Amino acid sequence: MNIASMLLSVARGANRTGLLMKRFHSICIALSLLVSLSAFAADRVLFIRGGDGTGGFLEGGSNDQLSDIDNFNLASGNHGWAELASLLRGEGYVLTQLKEGAATVGADLPVDLVSLDLTPYKIIVFGSNNATYGVEAVNKIEAFVRSGGGVLFISDANFGSNWGDAPSSDQPFLDRFGLIMNQDAGTYALDRALGDYLVAAHPILVGVNKFDGEGVSPISINTAVTPVGVLRTRLAAAKGQVRIPNGVNQGTTGANTTNDGSLVVAEAGSGRFAGHFDRNTFFNRGGAGTDITRFDNRVYARNLFAWLSQRDRSPRLDRTGWTATASTPANSAQPVTAALDGDVFTRWATGQPQAAGQTFTLDMKELYSFDRVVMEAGANQNDYPRGYEISSSVDGNTWQQVGIGAQLTATTDVSFGRQFARYLRVRQTGTAASNNWSIAEINVFRADGSCSLDMNGDSQLNATNEGLVLLRAMLGLKDSAVTSGTGVSAAQWASARPLLNLNCGTRFAP
Repeated sequence: MNIASMLLSVARGANRTGLLMKRFHSICIALSLLVSLSAFAADRVLFIRGGDGTGGFLEGGSNDQLSDIDNFNLASGNHGWAELASLLRGEGYVLTQLKEGAATVGADLPVDLVSLDLTPYKIIVFGSNNATYGVEAVNKIEAFVRSGGGVLFISDANFGSNWGDAPSSDQPFLDRFGLIMNQDAGTYALDRALGDYLVAAHPILVGVNKFDGEGVSPISINTAVTPVGVLRTRLAAAKGQVRIPNGVNQGTTGANTTNDGSLVVAEAGSGRFAGHFDRNTFFNRGGAGTDITRFDNRVYARNLFAWLSQRDRSPRLDRTGWTATASTPANSAQPVTAALDGDVFTRWATGQPQAAGQTFTLDMKELYSFDRVVMEAGANQNDYPRGYEISSSVDGNTWQQVGIGAQLTATTDVSFGRQFARYLRVRQTGTAASNNWSIAEINVFRADGSCSLDMNGDSQLNATNEGLVLLRAMLGLKDSAVTSGTGVSAAQWASARPLLNLNCGTRFAP
């Protein structure tokens, strides 16, 4: 019996009235979702970026055109992906970016995928790649997908030094899945209300009523081939004209067909594959044409990566209601609240050079089970803590050190043994004569654990025992009222309650 069924059975036995049943049904479904999902280890994402000088031929050749995940440009018309990167880090992903070789005489140098160990990665993003990849590299990416990995392809004319660079760099990989990358043509949004979604209930489109692109490169299903074991699906239609890839030159255009899509996905083996029609969807706010803040682009991005990594939900703890304090004087322009506002372009900062003993403390308001914290320096990439000590506390008075180390990059990502605590403190242990210590975003992630609702230890879940106890606890009853007449003793509930809170994410009070 699943948890929802078990608790619904309890509800029916307790009261037959429609109003109470509706309330019980909502509680049961929520708890069922809560306890049936486990937390995730950190999923690693690899971004393949074009080499310096290999992009932007339409607009002056700037490397800004290559959509770097460390590009924090907020100027009007920017092409940065730093805001996308922060969104993903906030969802628990660990990001790595590798650049292809710089522009030289002759062909650009591809990333050496053949020698690269891909096993640490859950997703590979071919973004502004524009080099030529050989058969061995293509074989390796196909094997990566079929063995459970996720791959995302995004093309754009300005990802290369001519019209053909970006689509031709993608095409050898896409051939294995029976897809075709087209060239830039058109500017449009995909709207649920207008019927633009072909599979409206797909997880990538849940909560997404509209997303858009500018200068788009639709993906086509190549009906002339049927790759073995590959399921190809258009999730959102293409609109207007589609420009076919004609080598180095601008291709010819024609009306879109039922084979063309703005979002096309494929499943092969145990892995997943997606083609998205435009880089602009994910630009920093104020980006060229559109950006990640327009329409539902942010939700779309979150869903897209969640689907590719085969997640069901984020492992990030909900920060609603959390507060923070810091040892350095308050600064109205850089307050502690900025580290919790979901905006990587605002920050808390010490307002003075880094010095040992400076602290930043989170009050999560309730006890949580967690084992990882991620801090981003944001646009101030050099303001990361030169050294850190992380401690946790149940009451804010007694502290336990859980992590200590030195930092070399703008993202401080620290994992440690499972903690069950309300407070988290980061103490600076390093110094930097010319840099503040900044936190643009801080996120805490729930610990993975074994979740069992078996309170009386009989290796069975019983609606009239455990189910009634849980139902009463969720309704806010206390003490013996929780267990009375259930067959579960007060001592068993007292023992089970902290384990449920620790491993299942519940918040039952004594």
